[in-house]
This record gives sequence, C-alpha cells and structure tokens, in this order.
Amino acid sequence: MKNKWQVIVGLVLSLAVMLTGAAPVLAQEDKPAETEGSSARSALAIIAPWAVPVNKEFTARVFLRENQEPFPGAGVWAIDIDTAERLKDELGELKEDSNRPDAERDYESILEKHAIFLGRTGDDGRVAHAFKQAGGYILVAAKNGYLPGITRIRVGENIKALGIKAPKRAPVGEEVTIGVFARLTQEAVEGAGVWAVSRDRVEALQQ
Repeated sequence: MKNKWQVIVGLVLSLAVMLTGAAPVLAQEDKPAETEGSSARSALAIIAPWAVPVNKEFTARVFLRENQEPFPGAGVWAIDIDTAERLKDELGELKEDSNRPDAERDYESILEKHAIFLGRTGDDGRVAHAFKQAGGYILVAAKNGYLPGITRIRVGENIKALGIKAPKRAPVGEEVTIGVFARLTQEAVEGAGVWAVSRDRVEALQQ
C-alpha cells in the first residue's frame, strides 16, 4: 500500500510539472479560487483534505493562482491509479501541440474520457463529493483556457493519522499552546505525546 501511494504522489508531481511547469498545490489547508476574464496562461489550483473516509462527503476548493480568488464553473475530476499513466500521456501530447493556442487546448474532453467527474464549482469555488470506493486518487480542476490544477487525496476505511498545530515562532521562555488533532475528522486528540527535536538532531531521529 505504501508503494502504491508513492506512485500516486509521483504521478501528481509529474502531471503538475507537465501541465503547469511548476509544483502542484499539495497543502491541504483552506485557500480561495478564480474569474472568467483571465488570460489564457492563467492557472488553476485545487486544495482538498489529504485523506477522507469512504462515503464521507468532503469539499474541494478551486482558485486562480494569480489572485487567489474563488473560481466558479471549474470542473473537478478524480483519476484512479490505474488510469493516471494513460491520462498523463494524453495530456502531455495536448500540451506539446505547438499548433494549438493554450486557450483552445481541451483538457476537459480528455478528463471526461478517463476520469471520474465530481462536479463543477459554485460561486464560492467549492465542490462537494463522497467517494464510494477506497483508494488513492489524483484530483484535477480544469476549465478550457486555463492550465489545470492538481492535488491528491486518499480514501480509506481506517486511516489514522495525527496532525499538529503550533506557532511558527515563539520568544524564549514564553508559553505556547500546541494542538494535536485527527487528520480525517479534524477533531482534537487527547493523550497524544508531543516532543520537540532540535534541527541538529532531526537527521538522527529520521534514521
């Protein structure tokens, strides 16, 4: 399962570099989305929870990279691991078609053939969906005339992972509050141990 998930993440990165020339938005935090009057080179971005349970509705948000505004009317598709490689090849061929302007590159038609359509974003740049089958998926936000946005999501029955919230900086001697939560439900977790590791000890800890 670990190797399979590494393959999915690798495909996310390769698809993102191929389509946008930049790394994808992988941060699963709240941000905004887009507008209609943008240039052909404008690019979309999409954010979603990194993992969700089966049959649990989640919300993905699409925004325009250049101004971080919510993007209405974007289609959102999910690609499973079995079709990701084939889709990557077709999208690559479309991108390399030098005879076709960016605004005319029909990413949506290719996604319609190979991916699972989740819906179109509303005025707030959001679309909701619940996966019925566990697995790893690549989420793609697309609208013709814009470079697609890509992220990934994992769907499973019993995914247990912790997240931690803490200030990025704090004065010496000043008390800080550190929160631990379950990534799937975002609920606070009681009894979790919290440790601090200095930078010069991180490598030893990883080993």
